[in-house]
Amino acid sequence: MKNILILYITTGIYNNYAEQFFNSLSYFQPKDRKKVIWYTDDLINENKSFIKPWDTEVVPLRHYPWPIITLFKFNYLKEAINLFGSDYDYIFYFNANILFKDYVTNYANKDKLTAVYHWNWLNGNKNFVALGHGDYKSTSYIDHPYDYVQACQVGGDIKEVEKMCNTINYWIQLDLANNIIPRFHDESYYVKYIDMNKSIVNYRSELEYNVYLESGIEYKNPKIIMVDDPEVQQLKNQEYLKTI
Repeated sequence: MKNILILYITTGIYNNYAEQFFNSLSYFQPKDRKKVIWYTDDLINENKSFIKPWDTEVVPLRHYPWPIITLFKFNYLKEAINLFGSDYDYIFYFNANILFKDYVTNYANKDKLTAVYHWNWLNGNKNFVALGHGDYKSTSYIDHPYDYVQACQVGGDIKEVEKMCNTINYWIQLDLANNIIPRFHDESYYVKYIDMNKSIVNYRSELEYNVYLESGIEYKNPKIIMVDDPEVQQLKNQEYLKTI
């Protein structure tokens, strides 16, 4: 049995996704011990019935606008490891609107980070790849061909995740000091770190492990999806427009 920490972050309207995430969590590594670290700005959630089946720590979190909030992901991962990681071997982060649809197993491997190829990249969308790291002034810039992986699910061996967080947080601080946020925010840094550390990465290319948008599923039996919510997307876009 593996001991797994799960980092889950919801603020503002993203709190609306929490119930369905927790209700689907039984599909993820079902035979393993799991503890959820839930960072949220809605503290009434700690009394919600849907978290009761799970060992859950609710951590108060201030809401920040998108996309800056995405850059704090690796800081929260590091904090969760420091606060709760002493008895755990693995840690994984999942986006707020992730929903497990079927059993996900063999996801954690000792001494490895787990990375899932982006479905758009697997489908050969070269424009998608070309746009990924065009920010040559950013520390996330990659000047050679690379594999594009998804940052909506991040994690692996807890010691390797901690090393990753230390490096990425350093890159982010350098960029923020120069008023730089790369095109794909946290994902840009994550893709670069994975590209630089291929020897410790367990790549998952199985289509069912890709996270697909609910409205655009290109694989008929996905195990993991991102739930669409037009209201959430509209408000996220409004917050982003305020930052540019």
